[in-house]
Amino acid sequence: MFIKLFEFSFTRNTKQAIGFYIAWFVILAVASGLFSAAVIPFLGGTTFREGFSEGVKIGSSFVIIADTFFAFWIVKSKRSFSVTNVALAFLAGALSIFGGAVLGLIPIAYLTTRPDNTELSA
Repeated sequence: MFIKLFEFSFTRNTKQAIGFYIAWFVILAVASGLFSAAVIPFLGGTTFREGFSEGVKIGSSFVIIADTFFAFWIVKSKRSFSVTNVALAFLAGALSIFGGAVLGLIPIAYLTTRPDNTELSA
């Protein structure tokens, strides 16, 4: 289920894509939290509420950028710049605007199930 999580050209089956989704959700949640915690002291918030509010904004922005970058990284790794795959990459970024990593990782996990360009030509 959690096979080759960092090999983005690997074509996964449905069970492996679900494991990929779960693992990368945890990785993105931890990374966005750490990034927010590292940036908050430099913003000058004086209360916990201000700091928390800024942290949520920073974490959300981090996930939007990370999901979009991550989706295009998978498309590039698979060398499959078809209209469908590029649309799915943009969809990942758009969904992460509305639902964070929970929604943004769905098209990304699906992209990992798509064959790469070398598999189509063979």
